[in-house]
Amino acid sequence: MRAIHATGIFHKENGNTEEARRCFELLLEMNPHDNQRVRKLVAGMDRTPVFNM
Repeated sequence: MRAIHATGIFHKENGNTEEARRCFELLLEMNPHDNQRVRKLVAGMDRTPVFNM
C-alpha cells in the first residue's frame, strides 16, 4: 500500500491527476478506514487554485 501511495503522490506532483486518482481510489478500496489520509489528497485535487493578480 505504501508503494501505491507513493506512486499516486508522484503522479499528482507531476500533473497526471487521472493516474493519481486511480492509485488513490485503489488504496481506498484496499483500506476503507483510510489511515493514510488518501481522502484528503483526493479532496485537494478537486479544488481549483485561486490566484490573485
